[in-house]
Amino acid sequence: MKVKSCEDSERKLQYLLDQCKRNFIRVTPPENIQGFLTQLKRIKENKKKAINLLLDEIQKDITDQEAFVQEQNKQLKDNESSLTKLKDQLQVLKAA
Repeated sequence: MKVKSCEDSERKLQYLLDQCKRNFIRVTPPENIQGFLTQLKRIKENKKKAINLLLDEIQKDITDQEAFVQEQNKQLKDNESSLTKLKDQLQVLKAA
């Protein structure tokens, strides 16, 4: 079960990374394993969770971020559609 959960989190993280790249958002991974462990320790302290509960908390955060990004993408597409309609209407008005 944990393996499937980790794979799901990996898929979600890849989606988030792809969206960052698509929207020119800089993502800086830790330079080495020590940097990664330092970040993990900082997250653990911030969450005030035991290490065995930390994975569940991180997965929840990833899921929340994925949902947020998906909602933002939906709103962006809706806004782009509205802008296109407005441009079309402007062209009609100019022609009239």
